[in-house]
Amino acid sequence: MSTTAVTRTASPQTGTTTSPQTGNMTSPQTGTTTSPQTGNMTSPQTGTTTSPQSGISTSPQTESSTLLQSQSTGTLTTPATQSTIPNANIAQIIENISNVTTAEVLNLTNRAVIDNIKQLGKSDEWTETNAQVLMDKYLEGGAKVSTAEEVINLGSLIQSVPSDMFSEMSSDQMEKSLPTLSNRSSLLDDVQRSSIMRNALTSIGINQTVNIISGPLVSAIPLNSLYSLKTITSTTFERKSWTQSQSSYLVQKFVSNQNSININKIRAMDQAVIGMTCDMIEKVDKADWIEAANIMTKMDTFSSTKVKCLGTAIHGTLNFEKIKKEKLESIPPSVLAMFPMTDINKIPDTHCSSLVHLLGQVRLNLLPKISQKRTDFVNRAWSCAKSNSNLVKQLGSLVCDLTATRIDSLTKDQFSALISKFKSCGTFDPDKRVAVAGLIKKVFGSTSQWVATTVEGLGPLVSTLDREDLDQLPIRSDIADKLVEIIDNEEMNAATVNPNFDFSWNVENLYDVTYYMLRGGARRFRRDIETNCTSINFSVDMIKKMKELNFKWKSDELSSCMTSTIFLETLDTLNVVTKFDQIQHTILLMKAKKAFKLKTVEDFTAWKFKALGLIKKGFSVQELKRLRLNTDTILLNFGKVKNWENSQGRTIVQQFRNGLCLLPNKINGKQLFAFNNLLCFLNPVQVAQVNKAAFSEAMNKIGKITCGTPLLVAWKNKAVETFGPVTSWTNSLLQGLQNIVAGCSAAELKAINDTRLSSISSLAIPFIPPEVLKELSVAELKALGFANLGSITEEQRKMLNSQQLNVLEEVLDTRLTSHAGKRLRGGLPMALLAALTSLFLLL
Repeated sequence: MSTTAVTRTASPQTGTTTSPQTGNMTSPQTGTTTSPQTGNMTSPQTGTTTSPQSGISTSPQTESSTLLQSQSTGTLTTPATQSTIPNANIAQIIENISNVTTAEVLNLTNRAVIDNIKQLGKSDEWTETNAQVLMDKYLEGGAKVSTAEEVINLGSLIQSVPSDMFSEMSSDQMEKSLPTLSNRSSLLDDVQRSSIMRNALTSIGINQTVNIISGPLVSAIPLNSLYSLKTITSTTFERKSWTQSQSSYLVQKFVSNQNSININKIRAMDQAVIGMTCDMIEKVDKADWIEAANIMTKMDTFSSTKVKCLGTAIHGTLNFEKIKKEKLESIPPSVLAMFPMTDINKIPDTHCSSLVHLLGQVRLNLLPKISQKRTDFVNRAWSCAKSNSNLVKQLGSLVCDLTATRIDSLTKDQFSALISKFKSCGTFDPDKRVAVAGLIKKVFGSTSQWVATTVEGLGPLVSTLDREDLDQLPIRSDIADKLVEIIDNEEMNAATVNPNFDFSWNVENLYDVTYYMLRGGARRFRRDIETNCTSINFSVDMIKKMKELNFKWKSDELSSCMTSTIFLETLDTLNVVTKFDQIQHTILLMKAKKAFKLKTVEDFTAWKFKALGLIKKGFSVQELKRLRLNTDTILLNFGKVKNWENSQGRTIVQQFRNGLCLLPNKINGKQLFAFNNLLCFLNPVQVAQVNKAAFSEAMNKIGKITCGTPLLVAWKNKAVETFGPVTSWTNSLLQGLQNIVAGCSAAELKAINDTRLSSISSLAIPFIPPEVLKELSVAELKALGFANLGSITEEQRKMLNSQQLNVLEEVLDTRLTSHAGKRLRGGLPMALLAALTSLFLLL
């Protein structure tokens, strides 16, 4: 792609000879000589020397034209005579962006980037690392981001603009830039959005800002800034992705002082309809309930508590025994799911087709897994199917709750029609897993005859097969590629939710078979005593193919076979692998230092930190103490990484406090956004010192923290200091604070008005200590609402008494399994079960 060759070493060659005088290794296949001191490889044919650190090849005649990198500043500079990739070849890069390596982007001149920035910005395929390198070259070449025209020209590369540049834009240019920034806001991080919003609010005010912006950018408006909006009209909602908290406030103001809410108001709310409360739902004109319910339930983020309220409102208007088909079909599936089962069973069998179709469309995560209704719906649908077997194909999401026996009874045609629905169920219990696997083999035959399209069509269902069946899959690269896609997709969607609503797949049993298939099918693979990089196919192509499975490489393989060239060309694959262990991260970090030509860890700079991604977890505490962590951009890059070790997290926070000269009360809102996953490594004393303005600005980000109870209590105390006592917290504030509410004491939770308890985020419920939750009265538990009660964990349930458990059973339509004295899944008290057991033993 470039006039200067970029050598890509697939793997170190075997059979090399080593000079005892120099230590240089010469390959008998190519004659290439490799220096152990520098890693440089010299071709005897051309005299070209290839540096594995940069992947750039230079001849003895043109060595002066190679890329120079300043170690003192970390900037990327090129000499005036540099003849690296010229402007004429930029088109070749643009046409093949998905395959452009970091080494090739580094080889571009600053001038080439500046001259072609508009063309480069047209692509959305740039990796984060390459986008950052391009931006660094653009800025180092003297270009700026200070006008609306420059913002437009950057296109997708706007993602790498330093947040400070948004802060420094003039008022008029910021106003002109807002439409473009709105359109590109999905590419921006929280810190960039925060900087844009702070500038906009200061420059043109809240009213003009809301009129101009659209899309996700509106989520960056602090809740307390919305309090200054003069008027809230339908235009306030158009094409804007307001958060739950913002929507709650805006909708409440939009319909305030109205005794009834007509359908035009509901339509005008657009996506902000998620802010409707149960009290508001009761005010909707009865004639509009069905249409309003259809609008509301189309929003995936519309709370199941509010769906329950819709169900209650609509339920009283229906005569189930005489309901007409048209009326039944007008009811949103989610609302139907909230009706009492006794009434659903009254719907005439003549409407079976419509009923099964509706129940099959119920959102999978609407009801918690423990809900008895899941089984009841299946039983009702199965009863309908007895008289019409074709209805089985309409079961939809109900297939996830079929028993193993019923799964076994499905015909080939029925199962084939339902595969897409089975794929959404998540990991099955053992009996169901065996039943599904049996059907798969019945429909698709022996796995030894499968092709790539079979694997692709089944998706995560392939994980239901046992090892013997998986080992029989043909050893084909296209099948391996499909297996990697399945693994990658499921790892990306890995469950971070309450188990009651977890429909993710565990695909770990696919790891080994996919790994060995990629490696050439050596299922009886035996490693040589000394790692042979060629035989294990350690190469750029293999690493890119393996994606998340790269964690399967052994430490000695990474250490021996990872050249600097391979590292640079696969960095954007390696830096997102989540399953590398600490040793692997440490090895990769060592390779990064060599590839980046760093003498010490102090030489790491902003773009290199960003390029490392998750590999940053390889830094030891001693190394972290030596890093120059002194910019908000670097803070953001470290804050994006999850699951730091405690010692690492605390050290990183301290280094940033030192590098940025941050006293806790001087941390601004933008920096709190940047801390992100590092927020849990602040201690309660430091949290107490955070200034109120910064906390208010970053509340939505802080509210997502998943820290332990002491930190949640500290952040709750900061919320009280900022917004007043818990008793004064509004619906919108409770929603905005999210997990922070879990830091409330029992007395504070009980002090929240019952009408507002359902506004507590369901994500916060699992973080409430069991000993706190058990102090809520029966009435208070009931007031938490459907979604929150469904999020109560098994550990929390164990602390509840029988009356409290009865509330959960009543609201969730379920029977709970718990410890002695509580109810079993079948509903029998333990004492009665024990008595029956004793009687049986006496017989």
